[in-house]
Amino acid sequence: MNASSFLDLVASRLGRPRSRAAPTRADAVSHAALCSDADDGSLVERFARESAAVGATVHVVSSVDDARRRLASILDEIGAARLVSVARGELAAWCLEEVWSRGCVSWEGGDASAAARFRLAASEAHVGITNVELAIASTGTLVLTTAPTRPRCVSLLPAVHVALVRAEQLRPRLGDAMAEIAARNGALPTATLFVTGPSRTSDIENDLTIGVHGPAAVIVVLLNAPAAPSP
Repeated sequence: MNASSFLDLVASRLGRPRSRAAPTRADAVSHAALCSDADDGSLVERFARESAAVGATVHVVSSVDDARRRLASILDEIGAARLVSVARGELAAWCLEEVWSRGCVSWEGGDASAAARFRLAASEAHVGITNVELAIASTGTLVLTTAPTRPRCVSLLPAVHVALVRAEQLRPRLGDAMAEIAARNGALPTATLFVTGPSRTSDIENDLTIGVHGPAAVIVVLLNAPAAPSP
């Protein structure tokens, strides 16, 4: 079957005439327009809006204490009994003593046997708690990079992914985030995760299913407060 016959067949199956004229191309959005929302306040608003559009939930808080209380409330609402997290040192600035008191299992390194036990805990966890490298306002995307203290399984295996984000980590677009990460590391890391809402697939019968290849829910606690001064 040649290309023309194939396209005729597709059109007939869709029950509509085959389009033979190229679609008109809309005027491109100017770079200035894309950059017009680059101040921190509007980035927070846009990130929350775009995250909601892809099925994630964003809680904007104004202090670390508010973040801690909101996280505790989220865990209570979920009824999360099994928790895992990246290394405690990664989350030190968030003052999560209450999370540790709930029996949260954090990854603190170890041999292959310890790694296997932690992956099992992550696969059975209700919630995985992570920080992020950056976040992208235009798409509501979380950017996570892996490291010895930040295993991928924390954000991929539990039923719910809770991400802790600071407003100064927001970037307008994907290109901004990728350029910054590449500049920090000399190249783009091979293990970079882009999380845009809950896991979803339509592979089978074009039927949307949530939570097949990753968490069924993504919750972001976004701290919209000035960055702490460097010591």
